[in-house]
Amino acid sequence: MPYIDLVTDDAAAGEATVLLDSIRASGGDIPNFVRLFAHRPQVYRAWRGLVEVIMENTDLRRYELATIAAARQLGSSYCMLAQSAVL
Repeated sequence: MPYIDLVTDDAAAGEATVLLDSIRASGGDIPNFVRLFAHRPQVYRAWRGLVEVIMENTDLRRYELATIAAARQLGSSYCMLAQSAVL
């Protein structure tokens, strides 16, 4: 159970609805972390911007390995599992 309630489809409004709908349109399922970001869609956009800038000079494998290493250091099995699925 998360410490912060996730934004459900029924509870989403405004920018949160736009965010959830755009993710659904691009891939179907909406990951829990996106439902968390739906509380503050502007933070999600800023985070995606950061990831895009990092990815400009990094291949996907290296990015995912670095993310897994960071998740491991933080003790986040959820993030480790999610990032490992990409590889």
